[in-house]
Amino acid sequence: MESAPPLACRLSAPDLARRLDDIRAGLLAAVESIEIIDTGYRLTFPNTIETTEALLDFVRFERECCPFVDFGVGLPPEPRPITLDLRGPEPVQEFIRAAFIENGASGNVPI
Repeated sequence: MESAPPLACRLSAPDLARRLDDIRAGLLAAVESIEIIDTGYRLTFPNTIETTEALLDFVRFERECCPFVDFGVGLPPEPRPITLDLRGPEPVQEFIRAAFIENGASGNVPI
């Protein structure tokens, strides 16, 4: 049985603070809505090339520093919005909420 990765970001505290500032100013500023889903959150974004590129860069980077988060990306045809699912067990959901929802996303927060 494979063990779960530890619930700890691999960035140093100063690097993490800079990274979260960059995410909040960029990708999370584009959030259109947020909903609570089974084991996490779904964020929706405008369906543009720029948003797609920023979202894929975000997921690529975050998978390296936060391997305990389960990322799901939905890239439907326009005009439907792009979706990002951030999931995990309860401790991971608390991390997601603190890092990306309460302190970052500009969309309609359901919490």
